[in-house]
Amino acid sequence: MNGMNYSNPAVATATSALTPSEIYLDTAEEFDTSDVVDNYIPWEILLGEAVSLLQRETAAEKELRKKFSELAETWKEETKFLSSISDIIIHPAHMQIIAMGPKAVSLILNRLKEEADLWFWALNFITGENPVTQDIRGNVKAMSEAWLEWGRKNGY
Repeated sequence: MNGMNYSNPAVATATSALTPSEIYLDTAEEFDTSDVVDNYIPWEILLGEAVSLLQRETAAEKELRKKFSELAETWKEETKFLSSISDIIIHPAHMQIIAMGPKAVSLILNRLKEEADLWFWALNFITGENPVTQDIRGNVKAMSEAWLEWGRKNGY
């Protein structure tokens, strides 16, 4: 371990089989940077990669939100004059939202916060849950509140 100064013999023994690139010092001791091998990646590059990954995830999330919003608006517009719950539920835009799976749950709950609406079937299909009790069935506002409370309890 050229240049490495360990004040704790147990650490020196435990790390003696490791290559310099595998050793992580948690002390303020000085060490010779020539011990760092070719596998060393500067933290600036690692940070840049992490930021790039976060930006890609953010772009994917933005695309999901955009697609959800388009589908939600289509569903709302094309079902606003329907009286058949079955026709409202099986509307293609509603079915595509359900097909988004768990990623759509927070988006649906955010819509419910803005306006009580008929998102209950989508939430039930996606989550397998139903917090709506018998005594509030048919009361869209109360049903929305039940789902919002479920969301809060489940980390949404």
